[in-house]
Amino acid sequence: MTGIGAEDGPPRRVTIKDVARRAGVSPAAVSLAVNGRPGLSPATRRRVLDAAEALRWAPDPLARTMARRSVTASDAIGVALPGGAGHPASRQLSGDLLAGIAAVLAPGGWSVLPALTDGAAGAPEDRLLTWWQAGRITGAVIADLRIDGAALRWLADAGLPAVVIGRTGPGGPFPVVRTDDEAVADAAVRWLAALGHRHIGYVGGDSPLWLGAARARALRAACARAGLAPPRTVAADPTTGRAARATRALLSAPRPPTAIVHDDSSCAAAGLAVAHEMGVRVPHELSVLAWYDSDLCRLPRPSLTALTCGADTLGGRAARTLLALLHGLPTPEPTGTEGRLRQRNSAGPAAPR
Repeated sequence: MTGIGAEDGPPRRVTIKDVARRAGVSPAAVSLAVNGRPGLSPATRRRVLDAAEALRWAPDPLARTMARRSVTASDAIGVALPGGAGHPASRQLSGDLLAGIAAVLAPGGWSVLPALTDGAAGAPEDRLLTWWQAGRITGAVIADLRIDGAALRWLADAGLPAVVIGRTGPGGPFPVVRTDDEAVADAAVRWLAALGHRHIGYVGGDSPLWLGAARARALRAACARAGLAPPRTVAADPTTGRAARATRALLSAPRPPTAIVHDDSSCAAAGLAVAHEMGVRVPHELSVLAWYDSDLCRLPRPSLTALTCGADTLGGRAARTLLALLHGLPTPEPTGTEGRLRQRNSAGPAAPR
């Protein structure tokens, strides 16, 4: 790599971001062009190569060598997954996300490099940056909420194209894909209220892996707008044991809820098992719901009603957004309701009291 002059100091190194800025494309598009990989129009490829020549820039030979030894950059996408691999809910969430991402990427010949770390292997953003600098990935999908805003800016400054899943606020320099929790909660509460439910419980709220606290706030606001009592929330991280204890606490109250929403499908399945143990008939005396859908919702008897789409749908949408980003196409708005209420057999009219 050669440098470009500066008026007030020594020449600085030309970077891939300089080339991308001059050509009006993303850094990933520069990588595709200089490595001769498909995915760009002839005109865009020519514009990138002309910009690189004008700036006298070439990829780092070491990075290109490392890329050839493993997976070429244009063939792989890094995915930073939620931590806590020991939790069944975390494994399920990560698996669903990967399934949705791979379903979109595989037909185009892309592979996926999961960055699921447990602390001993280092921070997930470090792994993504290492892969990017070595030319092993072309972009990333970030679903690990441990990667904070400062780390996101750090990755963006390195030129990594990425899409973020699941943040309540902006993803900083990256597009964000998530469900609109307030719209989902409103639709669910209106549906439950129409079935006669006046007392709703919520199991979740302090999940480090997903957005339980945001969902609890959205559900509380929706109940207020519908004129219902505030939902009784029992905090529980996404483990089936804590979810079972939380459901038992709600059902043991002097005035138990007639419907309980759980953070995810595994917690809802645990809550359903507790209801069976306590002799509470579902859905005749209690409606049990999961916030996110998954294959697990179809397995219990009765099958579990879910409020919105599964993580696989979010993963697929994130993959499509990243592909649009890599090819210089418009990306979707940061928020948007995914899917609709999945009505199954675990929810029904409230029993008269």
